[in-house]
Amino acid sequence: MPIDDFNITHEQAAQRLTNIWQAQNLIERQEWDLQQEEDDEANRQDQERRQQQEEERQRLLEEEQELARQEEWKKNRNKFLPYNKVPISSAILKLLSALAICKLKKGDYVEMHHFTNKGLAEAEASSCSLNNDAFALMKDNNGHHSFIPITAAKAKETIIPDKDLTWAEIDKAAPVYS
Repeated sequence: MPIDDFNITHEQAAQRLTNIWQAQNLIERQEWDLQQEEDDEANRQDQERRQQQEEERQRLLEEEQELARQEEWKKNRNKFLPYNKVPISSAILKLLSALAICKLKKGDYVEMHHFTNKGLAEAEASSCSLNNDAFALMKDNNGHHSFIPITAAKAKETIIPDKDLTWAEIDKAAPVYS
């Protein structure tokens, strides 16, 4: 270095120091900004990872709850049937005769007479008057003998064939029949 470089004024030295500081400060600010961007990116990725973990945890929880609901449904199907939420009717139900119920259980044809007002009234009267534990021996169309409740045997005697019913009786029996 030439000797006259050491002969600088205080103002020149201050200016050089200021320039050096500004250059160094600019570099450090750029490095700081770069570090902040990297930190922000790392924080964003960490936040995304936590959010994905939370979503996965929530999805697993929902699946677990759904499996529990399905298991509960399998164990207690009646609890989830739609009729559980239907209000209870205050109307008195008229039950079919024992003969009609036996035929329905077997899948046999049931005459419309059982569903008419007269047939329902006969079933109501006969069910109260006879012992339900008593049976009678009856012969069916195929010639086979079987025991049926006495109430059903008695009801067989008063059945009106479908062809002899009036249209008014059929009209009243149809909604009960379905």
